[in-house]
Amino acid sequence: MHLNSFKLVLNRVLAEWKYEFGVWRTVIDWTVALYIVIPGGLLGLWEYWHWWTVPPAWLSPIPLSVWLTVCYIFAWSGSMRIFVEEADQLFLVQYRKWMSNIARLSLGYCVGRSAVSCLGLVLLLSPWLMLRYGLTLEQIFLLYLFILVLKTLLGIVKQLLVLRMSGWVRKIALFGLFAVGGNIFSWAIPFLLPRTALFTGIIVFCTAVTLALLRLRLRLRWTFFADLSAALADKYKWAGLLLRAAGAGSKNGRPSRRRPLLFRRSKLLFRVRTPANALTEICLKAVARNTEHLQYYAGLISLALLILVTLPVKWRIIIWLSLAVTVNFFVSLYWRETVNSPFVRMYKLTPEDNILASRKAIFWLGLPGLLLISSTVGFLTYAWLGIGLGLAAGVIIEVYACRLVALFV
Repeated sequence: MHLNSFKLVLNRVLAEWKYEFGVWRTVIDWTVALYIVIPGGLLGLWEYWHWWTVPPAWLSPIPLSVWLTVCYIFAWSGSMRIFVEEADQLFLVQYRKWMSNIARLSLGYCVGRSAVSCLGLVLLLSPWLMLRYGLTLEQIFLLYLFILVLKTLLGIVKQLLVLRMSGWVRKIALFGLFAVGGNIFSWAIPFLLPRTALFTGIIVFCTAVTLALLRLRLRLRWTFFADLSAALADKYKWAGLLLRAAGAGSKNGRPSRRRPLLFRRSKLLFRVRTPANALTEICLKAVARNTEHLQYYAGLISLALLILVTLPVKWRIIIWLSLAVTVNFFVSLYWRETVNSPFVRMYKLTPEDNILASRKAIFWLGLPGLLLISSTVGFLTYAWLGIGLGLAAGVIIEVYACRLVALFV
């Protein structure tokens, strides 16, 4: 029976690989692969080979904390899933041994996939870690093991939180886990790298905790529909991403909130009623009433604040300006979703109204996040006096950043 369950999981994994290959094949045809993907890959390998000789000078001043932030974000992206399908509830759910084997093999596959992806990340960063920061092979190997264990641990913890909590409680718990984990990671790694014995002990302890949580996860018997939902979301994530990028994404099937958190009575936001103001109002309300959009927005701002806290003073201004453009580009995706919606496309708008509305919508959507980022930069640089200076500068930067991004939407 274990062999049959192994074949079942293997067939489902291979079927999913085939499906994902088909999804990307619709985007990357033979001409794109021949003239862009293959030359770009060969050029990337050539550049990576030269990185081992002479790392790029423009990347040398970047502190180790930035790369550690990248590693933590990568570890946070870890997820654990069970390869179940809709039809399993008719037969397999009745047999605990089958379901237990499927769960065990699925989690093992997720760990193996994480091991490969972590290896790719560490190999990519190895030229800087060895030549720029002087890390030894032993330290890089320990860092690889820790990222792998942390990615698995965060993946199983996030899944347990999703199974146990719901609504805003779940989101607050995930946000707290992300923030606390990021601060601990950015502080602990520089402290542990020179201390090989202590670092090894921490890895062993985290591995034991991860194995205990994996065993706890395998004992849960009431999670079939949650596992099914997670499996479908993971299977169609790339297809959904490509559809949203093409402006053809569809709304999810979850029931909408009867009383939205913001704009419950739908009052007018602008006194002067013009086509540009009306379109801007539609975009603002659509984003504010969408919990998923707010969650992604909060995640981006949290990531930006985490990066700023770990940077030295001389890099904050440059990263601050880069984040201003990044935040505005991010909210411009919400603008594109609004103007491509069937309701808005029923109305004919002049190019002038469209440009003016895009500037206003991107400005008001990006302003809250940029003000928080700017005040943080001001506080980190000039203490309490810098908060006011940062807010004033944030408004000025937002005016020009939204105009710049609006040129490309």
